[in-house]
Amino acid sequence: TLALPQRREQAASLYRARGLPNRRVEGWKYSDLKVALGEAGLSEAAAHWAVGPLPPGVELFDLAGPDAPQWVREHLGVQVPNALSAASLGLAKSGVALRVRGKTELPLALDFSHPGQVRALIVLDEGASLTLLERAGDAAPSRNVGLEIVLGAGATLDHVRIAPATAGVTVEQ
Repeated sequence: TLALPQRREQAASLYRARGLPNRRVEGWKYSDLKVALGEAGLSEAAAHWAVGPLPPGVELFDLAGPDAPQWVREHLGVQVPNALSAASLGLAKSGVALRVRGKTELPLALDFSHPGQVRALIVLDEGASLTLLERAGDAAPSRNVGLEIVLGAGATLDHVRIAPATAGVTVEQ
């Protein structure tokens, strides 16, 4: 497995080589992002994130910070299935990693706002549980959210995504 900086570099190179998906890519045959985004393309700005109060047993790491803990280095960017996932890993200057060590009683709010790239990693250890309330806080012209979820054995995640109606393009994978 590559080290985290190398994974990010490799992802950025993959995105730049493939570019935005279009209708010729099977998984995007009904959505032409090149047309939807126009000449501006996909913004390389940093989208924003915010987390509500952390329930007991939840650890947070800001992906813009140095010295990522072992659990982040182990999981972030291990699977990059397509160009947009590669863009959010390789180009994101902001992001958050959350680790859940046990069963949580309270839901956790995770908000994304502003145009650009952002990455999020959610790791639930063995037997852990979490209700995640993901919210798109504004109608940005374009935002690419790369959300990686790693579930340990017997872990349970209830994921609720709330997004406003928008004429812009929001991609979440």
